[in-house]
Amino acid sequence: LGHFLFCEVHDVNMDGAPDIVTGGRLLEKNQTLAGLRWIEAPMKQGERRDLSKWKIHSIDGNLLSGHGFEYTDLDNDGDEDVVLNGFWLENP
Repeated sequence: LGHFLFCEVHDVNMDGAPDIVTGGRLLEKNQTLAGLRWIEAPMKQGERRDLSKWKIHSIDGNLLSGHGFEYTDLDNDGDEDVVLNGFWLENP
């Protein structure tokens, strides 16, 4: 899925489980982009050791550079959005 360079632990969907958001760049050997991805943690703490229970969501799989993002609530709606390379990615 590309070359991941940056990750942050963040409860993206505000369900109480610590998710992972990761981003990166092009992996040259197979020409795939890492983009920006959310790796959703299982709700049950006991299932978090089983990697098959985690779900990978693409926030934007076409980003050329998906590292160095920050979280902030830009629209003051109570959830944290992502700011990356001058772009606002709103948390729905």
